[in-house]
Amino acid sequence: NLQADKHRFPSGIANLTEWLHENGFLFGLYTNAGDKTCSSGRRVLKPPGSYGHYQQDANTFAEWEVDYVKISWCGNNLYNAQEQHTGWRVTGDHHDHWKSTLAAIESVAGPNVDKGCSSINPDVPAGHCPGQTHSEYRFEFAIWGITASPLVVATDVRDMIDIMNQVLLNQQNEIPAAVRLGTNFCAQNQTIQAFDGSVAVCLFNTVSQQQSIRVLLSQVNSSWNNQTTVAVTDLWAHQDLGTLTGQFQANVNWHDNAFVISANKYIFKLAKIFLKEK
Repeated sequence: NLQADKHRFPSGIANLTEWLHENGFLFGLYTNAGDKTCSSGRRVLKPPGSYGHYQQDANTFAEWEVDYVKISWCGNNLYNAQEQHTGWRVTGDHHDHWKSTLAAIESVAGPNVDKGCSSINPDVPAGHCPGQTHSEYRFEFAIWGITASPLVVATDVRDMIDIMNQVLLNQQNEIPAAVRLGTNFCAQNQTIQAFDGSVAVCLFNTVSQQQSIRVLLSQVNSSWNNQTTVAVTDLWAHQDLGTLTGQFQANVNWHDNAFVISANKYIFKLAKIFLKEK
């Protein structure tokens, strides 16, 4: 069976998981489908992977009450990853700088990222500062949310600054049970349809200057027109912004973003908006 690294986890994984659960956290860990992990994690040797012991290791993780398991696909093995996974990486490793975040956005906006019932994964959101601006961290979080990517905290939560609290503790962060309708990277938006009939749209500004943008509701939902009226709520400020008909407009700072959940009854506006009118 896999064993905890005694130097890094002296009390063992089961005790660590219990402590995290008692303090309101979920706990995830990492293994590899090959016989060794992809990285040594600054150890002399690479830890063992799960190759040949998938069920055995799964049982161990269950005994430890692990909530989430990330499995890399490094090394030679006999299994087809697409036949085994429930989620798959669409980017390289994500790092705490804007260039890396922009590359992740371009990857999740690609036309061939959807793989049936599997969820896409642009790696873990950075969120640990100081590599990006506050707007860029909100931008990053919105993209992970609109694509229903795993929101795994990869930062030290013992000393979080205000932007970390604002982003990571935002409860309205994903649209469950949603189907992706499409992506228009030129218009800089992604759209998904939730099973309750609402439509979520992420609109984002990747240029290095402020934009004044008008968004037509007909661009958000094909059944809407210039007579459609919706309500608007800012999910960052958690404030109702009233109703609008046909369109809405905002001044958008550079590298800012939006996450909008739209229905005939409401639009949830997570941040500032960016969508070019065609």
